[in-house]
Amino acid sequence: MNKLLLVVAFLLISVLAFGQSAFLSGTVSSAADNSTLPGASVVLTRLADSARVAQATDTEGNFRFNNLTAGEYQLRISFVGYTTQLRELTLPEEGLELGSLALKEDAEQLNEIEIIRQQPLATQEGDTTSFRANAFKTTPDANAEDLIRKMPGVVVQDGKVQAQGEEVRRVLVDGKPFFGDDPTAALKNLPAEIIDKIQVFDQQSEQARASGFDDGETTKTINIVTKPEMRNGQFGRVYSGYGLDGRYMAGGNLNIFNDDQRISILAQSNNINQQNFATEDLAGVASGSGRGGRGGRGGGGRGGFGGGGGAGEFMVGQQGGIATTNAVGINYTDQWGEKVEVSGSYFFNHSSLLSTQNTQLEYLGSRLGGQTYTEESKAESTNSNHRFNLRLDYNIDKNNSLQIRPRLSLQDYSGNSSLVGLTRLGSETLSSTINQFNSSYGALSFSNDLLYRHSFAKRGRTLSVNIGTSIDNRDGTSELNSQNEYLDESPVTENLLQQSDLQDKGWRLSADVRYTEPISQKSQLMLNYRTGYQYSRPYKLTTDLENDESEAELNPALSSQLTSSYRTNSLGGSYRLRSEKGMLMAGINYQASRLDNNLRFPLEGDIERTFENILPMAMYRHNFSKEKNLRVMYRTSANPPSAQRLLYAVDNSNPLQLTIGNPALRQDYQHTLFTRYSANNPEKASTFFALISGSYSAQYIGNSVLLPAQDTILATGFTVPAGVQLTQPQNLEGYWNMRTFVSYGVPVQLLKSNLNVNATASYSHIPGLINGAETYTGNTGFGAGVVLSSNISEKIDFTLSTQANYTIATNSLQESLNNRYMNQTSRASFKWILPFGLSLESDLAHQYYGSFAGSDAQNYMLLNAGIGKRMFNNRGELSLYAYDLLNQNTDIQRNITEAYIESVQTDVLNRYLMLRFTYNIRNFKNAGNM
Repeated sequence: MNKLLLVVAFLLISVLAFGQSAFLSGTVSSAADNSTLPGASVVLTRLADSARVAQATDTEGNFRFNNLTAGEYQLRISFVGYTTQLRELTLPEEGLELGSLALKEDAEQLNEIEIIRQQPLATQEGDTTSFRANAFKTTPDANAEDLIRKMPGVVVQDGKVQAQGEEVRRVLVDGKPFFGDDPTAALKNLPAEIIDKIQVFDQQSEQARASGFDDGETTKTINIVTKPEMRNGQFGRVYSGYGLDGRYMAGGNLNIFNDDQRISILAQSNNINQQNFATEDLAGVASGSGRGGRGGRGGGGRGGFGGGGGAGEFMVGQQGGIATTNAVGINYTDQWGEKVEVSGSYFFNHSSLLSTQNTQLEYLGSRLGGQTYTEESKAESTNSNHRFNLRLDYNIDKNNSLQIRPRLSLQDYSGNSSLVGLTRLGSETLSSTINQFNSSYGALSFSNDLLYRHSFAKRGRTLSVNIGTSIDNRDGTSELNSQNEYLDESPVTENLLQQSDLQDKGWRLSADVRYTEPISQKSQLMLNYRTGYQYSRPYKLTTDLENDESEAELNPALSSQLTSSYRTNSLGGSYRLRSEKGMLMAGINYQASRLDNNLRFPLEGDIERTFENILPMAMYRHNFSKEKNLRVMYRTSANPPSAQRLLYAVDNSNPLQLTIGNPALRQDYQHTLFTRYSANNPEKASTFFALISGSYSAQYIGNSVLLPAQDTILATGFTVPAGVQLTQPQNLEGYWNMRTFVSYGVPVQLLKSNLNVNATASYSHIPGLINGAETYTGNTGFGAGVVLSSNISEKIDFTLSTQANYTIATNSLQESLNNRYMNQTSRASFKWILPFGLSLESDLAHQYYGSFAGSDAQNYMLLNAGIGKRMFNNRGELSLYAYDLLNQNTDIQRNITEAYIESVQTDVLNRYLMLRFTYNIRNFKNAGNM
């Protein structure tokens, strides 16, 4: 059946055409004397999804937008000294020539009346919030991340960016991809001075944009709009530095912009934990590299592999420890003629990490009161990644378009670690381990999306087909050398020398067909059919080695092999109704799916699961005014378990913290609801944002934790000794969460600064099993933050901020272990450009972490400072920089799960002194050398 549907889809693709190549052009002139206005700003916004493009008029006052889709648009034209012109228009499929557009002169300026107005920090157009870059003063050497830190509702923490309460997963530059979907690459490598606006919006899926029908599948996105005068030329920076204890840094970036053709090159090499990109972790091991690629305690990683997904789902932030990084990348975008637009990137990074961790677990079960686990580990790892991305948009003709998006990622990982672990009940030792673990893994992931669209003669009638394919291949080996002691009534000493071979091969194929039909001028219907097939073949084979490898013997209890397939078919429809003030969309899908697991070793048998789900969704958007809008979204989804979670093999990379898969897992059915309100006040130049979200999961995939009081034998014959933890994924009922986020930003004229405040509240209800007993962990959190950022001048820049979070952790089985925690991060940064080319900078951060259960509070201060001298016409700077002057830097994390409370302290980079040189490249054709 699936093959027949795919054949039909391919026939539709080959017979039907689709897409659109409409244009919009015009000339901007002065109403007073009909003279043209070169350099006028022209912004075109598509009303359906707030997507926008912008350009400046040429020397003759002309503008032209190509490769547009027919529909409703808003055109905004502005020029200094003239009133701004706004008009809404309907763009036909054949395009539209507007002719001369005359702007009236601003009477206030003509009468030479000085009117001082506070320009708004942000404007709201549909779902898009636009921040004016010049409303936030930064020093000349600031990058895009420094700029967005000052903006209301934007939080940068631990290498990740949140905007309006949601994580930013994509950053565009003038609406085009920049190094794929890596948000860090653009924010850390583009200078703030080239930025005209920062736009924050929910970008629709590719097929939703192609069909013009919002399906509710969105990605929080930042679009960096560059200044028109800086889109032709070269800019970037190069830097190098060397310091005490062999600390070094070198790198740079170069951007070559020539209108539509843009080439960006970046490179870096350092051993001071600097990383201007997000790492891809295809093998699921880099994020756990502090333990040398060992399996995670939560059951998500089996012998080093994480749980499944495509190449784009494995981005991880920078880890604790001391890292050495070497990386290079290139990004290319261009317009090939009038019909083809292309963007692509290649990125390579090689990093090594040295890490020391101290871990403590406090168990929550009623029988386990007082049981703890402590661990000291040292790890060393190396990780290499190659990442390719390509996007090609081809407008075949007036009614036909094609989009191809291939992605390829490669990863090699190797690591080794040693640890000492100890389990206690009160003062009594239950078990201990001393072991060495070595691992080596590789991964390949390739995916491709082929999107076709056909536009019929009737406006609003479209047919789009998206074909998705992917291949994932992960394999590796690991070796464990361990000495374990189990000190129950009959003490046992165990010596292990084992080797494991791991592999997970899989592929996916999907098709999505959508047809849209206009019902009236304000309403539209969409019918859709989706089908998919996912296949994986994971296995783990573990052998017990004696002194001679020729005596190796397969250990069935630590081995497993299965094949897993997941088929889905979904049919449904959606209805959309527009009005002058808003839009209402509602839809429903029927999804039939089947999960087949064929157990091959050591257990044999078939586990078949069939699921039938009704998946409703609804969305409502209301525009109270141009500055205020409300959006409400409800959606449902059904997701299968990853293949690695199905693998019924014990991972004993830490013999005291065992994990095993569960081939009987079912899919998770989730409900999600969120409400978002945005408001901007031009009179006060203030911005306000509020978010309320929540979700509920039926058949939530949580964890079942076994902590036996006596030796327990599993179905595979493996014995779980007393005093050892075994974690297994399990479908559980009762998971839900809620979260609120509010932010407000306003200028403070007295201080010539911008004030941003935010507040959060959240609650999560997490089910779990401990020794078969149901437990519910409740996490209640309250948070508040304040940011005061200077807006005085480009020579003085300071930011004062604090973010405090208060957490209440409760457990239904062990109320005596209920606890409260306080975590606060405060920061003061300052940079001052003095006369004679001198500059001073300092950054002071204070981290406080306290528990109200009687344990000592942990806090430290991180002080960085530098002094520099500018040279070469202010293009270059020689500086002396000191990191962690007080030598107090540390990394402390607290994790609360359904089974235990975990505290992890990781060593980090400490005090060093470095001499640095930086040179800024600026060469713009239209703006002179800057």
